[in-house]
Amino acid sequence: MLRTDTVHSPIGPFHLALSGDALCGARFDAPFAGIRASTSIGDRVRAWFAGDLRALDDVPIEMNGTPFQRRVWEALRAIPSGETR
Repeated sequence: MLRTDTVHSPIGPFHLALSGDALCGARFDAPFAGIRASTSIGDRVRAWFAGDLRALDDVPIEMNGTPFQRRVWEALRAIPSGETR
């Protein structure tokens, strides 16, 4: 079942879509229509915008993409907060 949350960020509303306990979509342009609201991951995103750069470290992500895309996303998630590679 999909759920949504909207986080009021410093740069405008940030809309999240969640599948179970995993983040499966995020965008700034418009809310996800027709999906029930949730705040489970939204609270973590709010903490990140408030300055807690580790708040999103272990947020589960539902990665729908090609095998190559999923490998890239996993590699990006392995970079510690505040560091570059």
